[in-house]
Amino acid sequence: MSKVVKSIAGAVKKALTKDLSAKAVKADAVNKTESVKKAADKSAVQKKEPVIGDKVYRRIEEKAYELYVARGCHHGKSLEDWYEAEAMVKDEIRRGL
Repeated sequence: MSKVVKSIAGAVKKALTKDLSAKAVKADAVNKTESVKKAADKSAVQKKEPVIGDKVYRRIEEKAYELYVARGCHHGKSLEDWYEAEAMVKDEIRRGL
């Protein structure tokens, strides 16, 4: 092969390699971006948003604590306190208090 043909062949090979590597980098970036999006979507699905608003949740929390204190701060009935407080707060909301 002549020097010119070798030079042209080298230039073509170099151009193809650069083109292929650029395409590979782009494809890899697209794949990673899609993976990140899927992970973010999955994470959002796994996070359960509160069914009630923060203010209502805090009010139930406060009311449950008030019930705990009213019982003399005896442990072991936190779930019952929570359910009772929840019912009380829901009733307050229904009555517009």
